[in-house]
Amino acid sequence: MQERLFIGFLIALLVIPALGAVSVTKTTSTPNVNAGDTVTFLINVTNNDTFNYTGYVLNDTFDPAFLSFKDAAPPGSNGSGYILWPLNLNASDPPFLIEANFTALQAGNTTNNVTVFDATNGTQGAASAVVAVQNGGGGGGYSASGLTSAGTAVTLSPYGAYSFIVGSETHTLRVESIGTDNVTIRFSSAPVDVTLVQGEGKNVDITGDGTPDVYVELVSFTQQTARFLLGKARETVAAAAPTAAPSASESQGAAANAPAAGANETAGAGTASATAPTTAPAAQPPPSGGSGSAWPWIILALVVIIAAGAWAVLRRKE
Repeated sequence: MQERLFIGFLIALLVIPALGAVSVTKTTSTPNVNAGDTVTFLINVTNNDTFNYTGYVLNDTFDPAFLSFKDAAPPGSNGSGYILWPLNLNASDPPFLIEANFTALQAGNTTNNVTVFDATNGTQGAASAVVAVQNGGGGGGYSASGLTSAGTAVTLSPYGAYSFIVGSETHTLRVESIGTDNVTIRFSSAPVDVTLVQGEGKNVDITGDGTPDVYVELVSFTQQTARFLLGKARETVAAAAPTAAPSASESQGAAANAPAAGANETAGAGTASATAPTTAPAAQPPPSGGSGSAWPWIILALVVIIAAGAWAVLRRKE
């Protein structure tokens, strides 16, 4: 019994990583940025043990209200507020290095956390880095700037954002979701959600004063990106009222007052002029006699004969 326990203990030592066997660090080369700037994080994962560890996952979490994910090397699987990388940590391998880039969205301090874990042993390492974001201009096409009447083309991925100025206040347009046939966006600071289909444009009041401030139009979109036209609110043009159809009395009056068509034209090759009637001639009933009136009776007689023949055949079979 004791031998079995001892063997199990040895196996556990081999399987379970030693304390500190996997270490992770996270730093940023951009600790102070403006809204719209690129934020870069550097992640370093090291296997300090003599054993190989496979099936691990590196999980980087961020606040999508402050940061929008741009890209990473090597690429990971990203979602709302997280990025995942699979890890196979061999003892002889050099440290596993990752560079992750984000776009700063709004002012404030934000913390990015990273953990290394596996399903069996849980978290094996963790680290974090803090970035301070200030309001102000920035690069990458996401700088805070005033709006124009012509509008600015803005392309965003899900949870991507664009900062702009209305009056003296900075606002943000952010993609909340991309559906199969529409895109939902959010204007903040005071949240205003708008859903658009492709080709649709809307004036939006984002300051809460009852007057539209911006015009936004969904130009095109895929499941990965959405392209907008963003500018100053546009004047709405009232649609022309549909023209009502003339009444019967108006039509008759118009016909009566209209000049006779062809009144001054010659009829055929003759010399006499013909005047067109102002109203259509009344329909004439069919003549009471003649060969045309006999056809209905002939058809009726044929139907009776055929029906009688069919009835006789059925009776004979019975």
